[in-house]
Amino acid sequence: MSIPSNHDDTNASHNVETNTAASDAELCGMTHLPNGRVCLLPKGHPGGCDFRPESDIEAAIKLR
Repeated sequence: MSIPSNHDDTNASHNVETNTAASDAELCGMTHLPNGRVCLLPKGHPGGCDFRPESDIEAAIKLR
């Protein structure tokens, strides 16, 4: 898979499963497929993801 250098959606190059609600709120939204946890760090964050329970999405959105 080739991603253009000007492509800013890093989620697309790593994982086919992204939580739409989190992504729409400018959060990473990458989903850990084995357990369903979602990264609630800002989109494009440095380093690895911090996966949280999907039930935490609403609270994370309110904090933005």
